[in-house]
Amino acid sequence: MRHWIEPTRVLLVDDDPAFVGRAKEALSSLVCLRTVSSGSAALSTVPLWKPDVILFDLLMVDIDGFTFLERLSERSLEHHPHLLCITDGRGAGTRVCPLPNWRVGTLVRSSGVHELRSAVRQAIRWRNSDVSVLDYGSCRRTIRPTAQN
Repeated sequence: MRHWIEPTRVLLVDDDPAFVGRAKEALSSLVCLRTVSSGSAALSTVPLWKPDVILFDLLMVDIDGFTFLERLSERSLEHHPHLLCITDGRGAGTRVCPLPNWRVGTLVRSSGVHELRSAVRQAIRWRNSDVSVLDYGSCRRTIRPTAQN
């Protein structure tokens, strides 16, 4: 009997065609990649497709990244995907505050193909570790999903 190993599933939530194209170039041979352009579409996709990693834009078309995280954490999911928040890099050293039982990291939008691959590979390695925050680069400032942001 042959056993197939399912490839890692990565959901990309972004409406920037340039970044989506770069992500496809970087990740298509590494993972099973699915893209959606809004937070609402992502919230519908997650429970059905069960991604291992979600790359999401902090500034989405319909909801912001913090609302996305809150709504995602409110759901009773069988699994908790690893989360990489895409930032514009203006707040150098920015980190998104981790949610309980979730692994959250950041990735700068201007990252090239190599950096995208490295960040996703590192997120995949979280699976068997107890690290709760991925600092891809230096992170000196924390953003928390609260009303004052």
